[in-house]
Amino acid sequence: MIVIRKKRSNCQRNVLNVVLCLMVLYCFALTGCAGQAEAKQDDQEVVNVAAEETGSDSATTDKINDLSLTGSTTIDSENVAEEAVVLPSYEVTDMDAVKYATTSLNVRSGPTTDYDVIGYFFVNEEVNITGQADTGWYRVDYLGEEAYVSDIYLSDEQVEVPVPVTITPENTEVVVTPVTEENTELTEVVADTTQDKNYILNTSIDGAGIVFIGDSRTVAMYLATKDNNNLWVGAVGKGRDWFVNYGSIQADPYITAGTKVVINLGVNDTRQVDKYIEDMNKICQTWIDRGASVYYLSVNPLDYSKYVNNDNIVAFNSTLSAGLIPDIKWIDSYSYLINNGYTTVDGIHYNHATSKAIYNFCLDNL
Repeated sequence: MIVIRKKRSNCQRNVLNVVLCLMVLYCFALTGCAGQAEAKQDDQEVVNVAAEETGSDSATTDKINDLSLTGSTTIDSENVAEEAVVLPSYEVTDMDAVKYATTSLNVRSGPTTDYDVIGYFFVNEEVNITGQADTGWYRVDYLGEEAYVSDIYLSDEQVEVPVPVTITPENTEVVVTPVTEENTELTEVVADTTQDKNYILNTSIDGAGIVFIGDSRTVAMYLATKDNNNLWVGAVGKGRDWFVNYGSIQADPYITAGTKVVINLGVNDTRQVDKYIEDMNKICQTWIDRGASVYYLSVNPLDYSKYVNNDNIVAFNSTLSAGLIPDIKWIDSYSYLINNGYTTVDGIHYNHATSKAIYNFCLDNL
């Protein structure tokens, strides 16, 4: 029994040895597989990173294709960079001078017509020059920013402007308008546009009348019509800032349910049309909520001005009329005057006959 049991123990040991060997081999096999798996995972992460970088290049290629800068399936980064830089280089020599615009003049971000228009100067507007580019254009101070204008549209002296004229619908005849006794009162009002004078006329309305708020052209309508049945709040040479901080505040107590408010501003600051839209919509909404009706009388045409031309006015009217809330009704007196004719006494302000015509056209549209 004992011998037999020993023999069986040896067999068992052999079996155990075989099993142990197999287990060792199996563990080595698992270790190798895990290493290969980690290696494959690392390779895959690298491939993914490379794919993202390749995708970035592809996106760049797509952008270049969108800009029509293609011409080969192989993209040379140096050539692409050269093609993308389309604006010419330039050098500027510092200088200090003052000149005047001889016409309405574009202001650009660089010294050629390849650069974007960022503003404009009006005829005879003073231009502060800070340098001259090798293209001939002047570097200027424009609203505190560096900008450029063409040298051929500047002069050392202001240019002569045309005499006041009467514009007819056919534009076939130009008639010089003398300053007559009829126009004397208006001429005195607009002679000094720097005066800080406000007109508040007839504050006895009961809220059911008309409130006119505007600049010197509004003042001219009152002087031409002597309309004392309604409230007039006006000022010479003023614009949006005056309306926000003075005109609207003075008119506000008289605007109630049933009041008709007529606003006529903008010729003095056409560049601020976006601010006009924001402020008019906000202030006028409070009056509309009270039950008042609000009208905006378009900025009207002129013969000439140092600061603005009719193209600027058309652009202002178009942008403003499109941006005002629907409850602010637009009165297109600009087209009315273009179609029927008008007369100015100084290029921008109308004689009594034209001011009366604007007033009557306004009333017909309320």
